[in-house]
Amino acid sequence: INVRWGDAVAQPDVQEWDNEWGTFETSDSFNALKPSIAGSGTNIVFVYQSDASGNQDIKCSYSNNNGGSWTHDVTVVNDGADEENPRIFISGSQVYCIYVKNDNLYLVKSDDGGATWGDSEQINDESGSVENMWRTAEINVPSVVWTDDRGEDLDIWFDVVGIGNPPGAPDISGPSEGEPDKAITFTFN
Repeated sequence: INVRWGDAVAQPDVQEWDNEWGTFETSDSFNALKPSIAGSGTNIVFVYQSDASGNQDIKCSYSNNNGGSWTHDVTVVNDGADEENPRIFISGSQVYCIYVKNDNLYLVKSDDGGATWGDSEQINDESGSVENMWRTAEINVPSVVWTDDRGEDLDIWFDVVGIGNPPGAPDISGPSEGEPDKAITFTFN
């Protein structure tokens, strides 16, 4: 797995280096495709598409000490179907991964920096409408955009995923609609 590192990220345990490109050693021989990487604080996580089990699955490698040490080949999702084209976002130790399966877009979350992952949730509302290609979607919590082919042409679709506030963000309560030129009160806790 070759990864380009910027100046702000410590270099991980590597097999070799060539002009700031690092090769991660993996425990098995497989193809690792379509990586996405994100960092927050001392946490760095990258996800990739893997064919280690015979079909396409999403796996990750993560570090919780600025790249000083790494845990590799953690399964994010492997349910027997092809899971492809992952993208991630991280805030603190919460990691959000989106991916395409059966032309649908899914979200899966880790609360511990990538060590364990929860159940997946479908994002698109019309089944089979997501264009399955590399970088078809992007996530920046709570926003998700993707390429959708439900119309005559490819279009960009947007959704706010129901994953709650990022760590440390205030809870906000108040009305969800109002009238023009009328005051609305919200409470921040």
